[in-house]
Amino acid sequence: MDLRWLPLSIHIKGLLIQVPRAQVHQSCVPIRARRENNPVDAPLTASPSGYEAEASQTRSLHPPDLQQLAELYERAQYYASIGPRLYVLASLAAALMESDIQRQDEIVQDLMEMLHGIQQPLLSLYLRAFVAKVVLCAWQNTADAVVVASEALVRCLVENWIEMVESWLRLSRYGLDFGVALSMETLSRLRIWRQVLAQELRTLVGAQLGALAWMPKP
Repeated sequence: MDLRWLPLSIHIKGLLIQVPRAQVHQSCVPIRARRENNPVDAPLTASPSGYEAEASQTRSLHPPDLQQLAELYERAQYYASIGPRLYVLASLAAALMESDIQRQDEIVQDLMEMLHGIQQPLLSLYLRAFVAKVVLCAWQNTADAVVVASEALVRCLVENWIEMVESWLRLSRYGLDFGVALSMETLSRLRIWRQVLAQELRTLVGAQLGALAWMPKP
């Protein structure tokens, strides 16, 4: 009998998770050995730092075309689904900020206005956290050219953090309404899940405040 396929019980934050031992055994094998055994799966098992280094090298050798980025930014605004649209717009806005330093304030203000289209507090929280992260990363990548952040950029990021806090308070006050009757067992699981979610959201909002504190004053 192959013991690798017996379930392995793991306790994470009070939740019991069943994981096949074969997956645990596979994860213990060094990445280099897994690439040699199965080169087809090499991209799936490569470390994230390797992807980041390769992407950074590609960007340095082939800088993005400013006109092409602006065209993609305009075209993405016509995408039907608002959630994926704003995530794509945030990624393109960060690339535009790095390429067009003079328009950083205009790009950020335009992006922040679009974020008001998401009214669901949980979706708004994660989306605004993602936007703040990519905007800060884009500004840090151009820190050599822009020594001090502009007043408009800091104001937009502070307003974004305030909106995150308001969404967090709405979520903690009203909770999540599923619109259907749930069993007692499901409600018990949801109670545990909400506790974990509340802790993660608390950390998320606090991390954004810490990132803002490190920005130099305009």
